[in-house]
Amino acid sequence: MTQLASQFIVGCFEQRSELDNPANSIDSVVFGDDDSPSKKITVTHKSAQTVAAWWQGITIIGNDVAQLPLITYRPLVYRLLHRTPNSEMGPFFFKSLLTSRAASHGNSHAFIERDDDEIVALWPLDPERVTPFRVDGEKFYHYSDDKGEQHTISDRDMF
Repeated sequence: MTQLASQFIVGCFEQRSELDNPANSIDSVVFGDDDSPSKKITVTHKSAQTVAAWWQGITIIGNDVAQLPLITYRPLVYRLLHRTPNSEMGPFFFKSLLTSRAASHGNSHAFIERDDDEIVALWPLDPERVTPFRVDGEKFYHYSDDKGEQHTISDRDMF
């Protein structure tokens, strides 16, 4: 076992021919030179969610960004982002959730709830259920709710 470990460590630090085209990639050192599909590991969003270290990293990123001051020059947006984004969550959790989803899914969305033309709340949406599309150059989003119903949201009502 010790010999295998030392071979692995030496293999990781072998001298390479040049930086742009290394003679030994880390894949060939760890998995061997065989390119068979049985030795390839495919990482998807779903499989990454099963790794505790991945979750911890996402949580750290989300919480650290949520702690940062968020300066806005619009009083209503300031109130929503600094006091009460909606009736069910505080500003720290809201910012942490949106940042975590952006880091893990590549995008994050929140629905802008309005009373007439005034913004009253921001509701986070599951990014796996949001699909952007365009009609005549104007951006819209399809959102599938928990019941499977499709809702069309205009770009104006998406944060």
